[in-house]
Amino acid sequence: MTDIKKQIVIIFFAGLISAPFFFYNRWQDVDFWGHLFFGKQIIETKNIPKTDSYSYTAYGNKWVNHEWLSETIFYSTYKKFGGKGLIFLKVILGIITGGFLFLTMLVYSSNYKMLFIIYLFELSIIFPGVSFRPQIFTYLYLSIFGFLIHLYKKTGKLPFLILMFPTMVLWSNSHGGFVVGLAIALILLLEKYNRKHLFIIIALPIASLITPYHFNLWNAIFRALTNPLTSKYITEWGRFTMSDFPILGYLFVFIAIISAVSSLIYLFQKKYLSFLVILISILFASKYSRHIPVFAIISAPFLVPFFESIKKRLTVMILMILAFFPFFLLLFVTLKNPSLEITDNGRFPANAVNFLKEKKLGGNIFNEFNWSEYLIWQLYPQCKVAIDGRYDTVYLVEFLKNYFEKFEIPENTDFLLLKPERKIDEKKWQGIYSDKISVLYTKKVDE
Repeated sequence: MTDIKKQIVIIFFAGLISAPFFFYNRWQDVDFWGHLFFGKQIIETKNIPKTDSYSYTAYGNKWVNHEWLSETIFYSTYKKFGGKGLIFLKVILGIITGGFLFLTMLVYSSNYKMLFIIYLFELSIIFPGVSFRPQIFTYLYLSIFGFLIHLYKKTGKLPFLILMFPTMVLWSNSHGGFVVGLAIALILLLEKYNRKHLFIIIALPIASLITPYHFNLWNAIFRALTNPLTSKYITEWGRFTMSDFPILGYLFVFIAIISAVSSLIYLFQKKYLSFLVILISILFASKYSRHIPVFAIISAPFLVPFFESIKKRLTVMILMILAFFPFFLLLFVTLKNPSLEITDNGRFPANAVNFLKEKKLGGNIFNEFNWSEYLIWQLYPQCKVAIDGRYDTVYLVEFLKNYFEKFEIPENTDFLLLKPERKIDEKKWQGIYSDKISVLYTKKVDE
C-alpha cells in the first residue's frame, strides 16, 4: 500500500471513530423545535425573515437569524427523512469534522499512535456539545479552517488560504461561531505576516458580511457578546464546573493542563501568537462551558509536539488506554441501545399543548424559557410566546432582564404556561389545566 493510500485509509478510519461520539446524544435540545420551525418557515415562504412575528413581546423587532442556513438544512433533512435523517446527518457531520481534525494533526506528524491518543481525548470533550443544534456546523467549519491554516503554515501555498473565503461565507450563514474562526485565522496569519496575507486578512471579514443581514450580523454578534445577562441565566454560557460532566470534566482539566504546558513550547520558540491562541482557547473554555468543544478542535494540532516528546512505553500505553476508554464505553452503550428515535425525555408540556389545540384556545402565552420553541413549533400562529431561544437576537435586554430577574408578566398576556412550582397571583389567574410538568392559567373574568 502506498503512503497516500495508507493515509486515506487512516483518515477514513479516524472519521469513523468519531461516529459514536456524534451518535450518542439523541435528545431534543430546548431549541430543537425552533431550529426546525424557522427552517420550515424559510423553505415554505422562500424568504429569510428579518423581523419577529412569533412573539407578542417583541413583535416587529429586528431579528438577525445567523443560523438560517443550518436551520434550513435541519428542516429539509427532517422533512424528507424524519428523526432518523437528523441522526444520520449529525453522524456524517461528525465523521467529516473528525476527518479534518485528524488531517490537521497529520500536517505535523505521522506518528499515528500519538495522533490517535490526542484525537480520542479531544473527541471525548467535543462529545458533550454535540446535539441537534447549529453549533455542530461550527465544529465542522472550524475543523476545516484549522486544516487550511495549518496546511498553509506548513507548505506556504496560497490556494489553501483562498479556500478559507468560501468556507467563511458558508460558516457566517450557519452559526455565529464564525467569529472564532475569523479571530484564530487572523492571529495565526499575523504570526508570520507577509504581503500576500493582507488579501486574506481583508477578505475574510468581508466574506462574513455575505449574508442576508450584512453589517447587522456583526451588530447582533457584538450585542450577544456584551449582554451581561447571558452568562448569568443561559446555562451553556455559564462557567465550567466539574459537576456538569464529572468524568469528562476531569478529562477537560487534564487536556487544558497539557495544552497550557504545550503553549510554553511555542513561547520558547518565540511563536508568541500560537502561544496566545492556546491560552485564549483555554480561558474561554474555562469561562464558558459551551466553548469546550471549540477549545478541543483548536488545541489538537498544538498538542502534537508535547505528545511526541513522550518516549516511555508505559506512559504511552496508559495514555492509550485512557484515550480509548470513552470510545469503547460510548460504543458499548450505543450498541446496547441503538435506537434511531430522537427523544424529549418528557421535558416539554405536550399535554398542555394538546389541551390548547383541542379547546381551540389562542392568544398570547407567557411561558417558561425552555419550552418556548416547542410552543412555537406546535402552536404558531394560534398562539404567540412571550420569550424564546432566539434571545437577544430579537428581544431587548431590558425585557430579558425583567423576565429573568422579576418574571414580569406583560399586561397583554392571555395565558400562563408554567412549571407547577411557580408562584402566581391567584387573584388574577385561574388554572384550567395541570399535570406534573406544567400548569396552564387563564385570566380571571371580573364578576
